Amino acid sequence: MADPVAESQEEKQSDWKFTQWFRKMDNPDEGDSDFLSAVEFDDTGKFLATGDRSGHIVILENDTSGGPTTPEGKPVNVHYKFYAEFTSHSPEFDYVRSLAVEEKINKIKWLPRTNESLYMLTTNDRQIKLWKIHEKERKNLTSFNLDVQPARYSIRSGISMSSASPLDLQRTNPIVKTLKIPKVVKGEKVKFPFLKKKYAKDVHQFNIGSLDVSTDGETFLSGDNLRINLWNLSVSDSSYNIVDMKPADMQNLSEIITSLDYHPSYSNIFLYSSSLGNIRYCDLRMRALVDQEAKLFSIRRDNTGDGEDNKGFFDEMTQNVTDAKFSKGGRFIISRDYMSVKI
Repeated sequence: MADPVAESQEEKQSDWKFTQWFRKMDNPDEGDSDFLSAVEFDDTGKFLATGDRSGHIVILENDTSGGPTTPEGKPVNVHYKFYAEFTSHSPEFDYVRSLAVEEKINKIKWLPRTNESLYMLTTNDRQIKLWKIHEKERKNLTSFNLDVQPARYSIRSGISMSSASPLDLQRTNPIVKTLKIPKVVKGEKVKFPFLKKKYAKDVHQFNIGSLDVSTDGETFLSGDNLRINLWNLSVSDSSYNIVDMKPADMQNLSEIITSLDYHPSYSNIFLYSSSLGNIRYCDLRMRALVDQEAKLFSIRRDNTGDGEDNKGFFDEMTQNVTDAKFSKGGRFIISRDYMSVKI
């Protein structure tokens, strides 16, 4: 006899299918700069931003309004169209460290939308930027009194070309007999990306790999391999260091930060994951400098049970938590490592 609970669970499983291919590369070996390095949806799912290795940002807009929907009101077919494109970062050279800084986009984060404009944070290895993308209607002027074409002139009769002077020229355009008032006609909408702020690039000594915006819409976190800094969106020249995992002697380095995420409801709670399989749940109300987490989640594997010395060669690689996120309600934590996804 079939289990009715199992059958109902099978019916509720999502039907994953391919819906859209944005671009096909004929020869992948020739388009290394077009490889995507960051992808991010906004909170509503209407906009999708992608960043590539050449520093370009492409924004796509959901174009499924008015299409067929399911009984629950969800669109049957999801389709995205081009919305805007701009260059966020350019290659630079750090003369202090004698290091070339790539233009590759590492992270994109949308800010909560408060008006008709779109706001996003983008970062490469060293520089965080705040962008504003807004629409403007192109306005055109019509109903001119004079012909919009260039003026046309001819030589007066009875005067030869060789002996003509500017005073002998007469305009052949039609003479205006009635006065008209020019009119302003609205044209198509044009998207304008605008760089609002550049945040200090000397704050992080290592490559920036994590970025997230707080639910209060005023602060955000940035993280490199060993430090996490707290920023205010309106202050671009300074930040506050809240996590510092750099040892006094770099030879004793055993753990690095791999990702961070803000709580979806509380601006004082965040988490960050590490290469040793640890997820640290932190609360800024406990202490400003988070040298001790509020709760530690560890997924370390010890196959032999005999301690660190007898671990397998690949254990260190497989226990590395590459990403960790809060669920939408904030009750669960989803983590991903080399072998699995855990909740």
